[in-house]
Amino acid sequence: MTDEEPIPLETSLDRFAHLRQPDGDPFNGRSSRDFCNSFWGPSDAGPSVLFTRMRGGSKTTNELHQFWSARRTIEEEYAAKLAKLSRVPVGVDEIGELRNSLDALRVETQRQAQDHDRLALNFGAVLECATADFLHIQTEHQQQVQMPLESRAEQKRIHELRVETAKGKYEGNYSQVQALNRQLGSDHLPVHEYRKVQQRLARIKQFMIANKLDHSLFTKTSKEFSQAWEAEWKDFCDSCQDLEIDRLNLMNDVMWAYANEISSVCVSDAQSIERIRDVIDQLVPDNDVRNFAEEYGTGNSFSMPANFNPSEDSVEQPTKPPIIHFIHNQCVSKPQYHLGQSNEDSPAILLSAPTVEIDSTEPQSPPIGQTPPTSAPATGRSLHQNSDVISPSSSSTSSRSLPRPPGKALFYGKNRLFSTFFITVINLLIPVKALYDYKATDDTEFDFQVGDIIAVMSTPEDGWWSGELLDEARREESRHIFPSNFVSLL
Repeated sequence: MTDEEPIPLETSLDRFAHLRQPDGDPFNGRSSRDFCNSFWGPSDAGPSVLFTRMRGGSKTTNELHQFWSARRTIEEEYAAKLAKLSRVPVGVDEIGELRNSLDALRVETQRQAQDHDRLALNFGAVLECATADFLHIQTEHQQQVQMPLESRAEQKRIHELRVETAKGKYEGNYSQVQALNRQLGSDHLPVHEYRKVQQRLARIKQFMIANKLDHSLFTKTSKEFSQAWEAEWKDFCDSCQDLEIDRLNLMNDVMWAYANEISSVCVSDAQSIERIRDVIDQLVPDNDVRNFAEEYGTGNSFSMPANFNPSEDSVEQPTKPPIIHFIHNQCVSKPQYHLGQSNEDSPAILLSAPTVEIDSTEPQSPPIGQTPPTSAPATGRSLHQNSDVISPSSSSTSSRSLPRPPGKALFYGKNRLFSTFFITVINLLIPVKALYDYKATDDTEFDFQVGDIIAVMSTPEDGWWSGELLDEARREESRHIFPSNFVSLL
């Protein structure tokens, strides 16, 4: 046998495949396939096949028992992990239907853990126990019936070998006697050689008689043993056939039970999923958002700074806080400011702002210090400190591109990451803080440094806003234009 060829196992039937002749009929036309009629054959090949088959059956049952044990362990570990996961807090600070959905997720996970734990128990109580019980039956049959019969089969082969040995010796002696008789009948044999051949012939005849007696005795013993063996072998074949039928029925039953158990837990998991879906269907984001604002909202009024009048005779009259009202996600061309009355003496402010656009194409802005081309004057809204109305005012700055701030600013100009969103109320200027240093490029602009506070007076759409430094020492009356993308709201 070469190294590449696998060594046949004592439980494998592959080594007996060559015994069957493709064109022959080992059953001699008989239709019975009972084990007691099917495992005889020349040279007692049947016992070797059936012994191997029964050992293989026990090996399969043992492997299946180990499979059920490993499968039960997997289910136990999975159920334990699901149970542990179900105890992990998820969304305990949430409210509304989202909280209900997350709670349902944890509850159904716990239910799934219980289902899989029951599945593990069933694997142990039904599949493992049934397989282990039958494996015990097979082990007893192998130890109490098969192994003694295997020893008897070996004794039977020894008796048959003795018969064949005695027969071979007798036949050898007979051949020698025939040869010596031919020598004695020869006319050319000398007298002294003739006597030697006679003596040798007498000894061989004695051996032949002894071997004949041995052959006769061994044959008789072998026949008696064979008769007893045939009865034992017939009973063993019947027991093996019954055991094989029981084994195959067991295999069929436990595998069907396994399939049913798996199907049952799959149905339970599907029902859990449907219950989760039913809860999720109740989750309507808009409703949860509205309910959150309804239950936890703090109102729509906000604090305003009191008007200051330097007159000593005047007394500041308290005013009710204004009410703010936004238009959610409304996109308009430019900021709109409206004043109205929502109730007695309570100003209502409607604010809306254009959405911030993100353009992947970087706009080309002129370098700082270069005078951009001029166009028609831009118009914006001015908030005058002592004015009673919000009125538009014209800016003296021509429409042009904004300079690019230093560093790695991603957006600037029209698509800058700075929404023109301002709360503008009568008698109120909006302060902003400088993010970068800026050097004026014409006589309408003013210089400022990082951290300077600027009071905004108007916010034209071109981004060149009107305002003045709060630092009076550095303020220049004739210069009031600055780029809006260099500042941020306080």
